Amino acid sequence: MKDKSSLDVLEVQNVKNTIKRLIELRERKIIESAILSSRTGLPAENLTKADSDLFDAVLNSLRKFRGEIEEKKQEKGGEVVYRVKKSLPDFVGPDMKIYSLRENDILPLPKELAELLSKDDVVEEIR
Repeated sequence: MKDKSSLDVLEVQNVKNTIKRLIELRERKIIESAILSSRTGLPAENLTKADSDLFDAVLNSLRKFRGEIEEKKQEKGGEVVYRVKKSLPDFVGPDMKIYSLRENDILPLPKELAELLSKDDVVEEIR
């Protein structure tokens, strides 16, 4: 009898561990989906109500975090967001990054590059 009882306890513990692992995997999937959605704008799919609540909370936190970083960059005179008025062929900017500017794109640009492009009426500051 004692052996059967020990096996029952082990089975219960295994079930608990399996459930815990499934919950952790689901949490990871939801968080990774929120990160992907914050970067691409694509919505998550096949979420339960509870999953959706976690997804929305993580997504809102990520957006808030990114917004705060952008504000700090702007306060420090970093990048400002611009709208591209004229498309240009790809080019290497003063910061050695490759830029691909297409008409109506909205993107941040370093101050030095933005000043050059503004003079040629290629971009306009929007915030």
